[in-house]
Amino acid sequence: VDDLAGSPDRPAQPPRPGRFVVLTGSIGNGHVGPARELARRLGMAGHRAEVLDVVTAAPVRIGRVLGCAFHRQLAWAPGTWDRVFRATDRPTNGEGVTGGLHRLVVPAVRRLLSTAPVTAVISTFPLAGHAAAAAIRDLGQPIPLVTYLTDPAPHTAWIVPGTERYLTGWAATAARLHRLTTAPVEAVGPLVRP
Repeated sequence: VDDLAGSPDRPAQPPRPGRFVVLTGSIGNGHVGPARELARRLGMAGHRAEVLDVVTAAPVRIGRVLGCAFHRQLAWAPGTWDRVFRATDRPTNGEGVTGGLHRLVVPAVRRLLSTAPVTAVISTFPLAGHAAAAAIRDLGQPIPLVTYLTDPAPHTAWIVPGTERYLTGWAATAARLHRLTTAPVEAVGPLVRP
């Protein structure tokens, strides 16, 4: 799972070709792009990379409703997002941060992970990381979970028990993460197309 992010000019180089599942969420615009770029880099290195948007995978269009609510909040009352961010930015067992919403997509993640052996799961969206951890626990398989933080200000929602490594594009974010988790943290640069 070392060097998963690679660089724009040098693709990631794990030891042998594998299957990577990249989980993301299309609530805002900042999670899907890095997931696609990571999948592109893994593909350049000869790996199979599958991207699952947990927002669109949510049952009965719940993800779409949440996405619309998020966009309306930002359009009509943008200052409230900072208040929500600060009010919910506290350590919990993980369940309190997502309100259990991640459980709605665990079946879809579990199905994807059970179709063929998985080298690692990489999340670029907090709720996706929680869903991945739950699906991995349900399957009882030793699948590494890696999180790439797309936000420069890390929220405790990103911290998921069972995550083996955290990657981020910013050194300051990595420094803050070191205070939130005992898992290895590395600033690998932004996941953007060259």
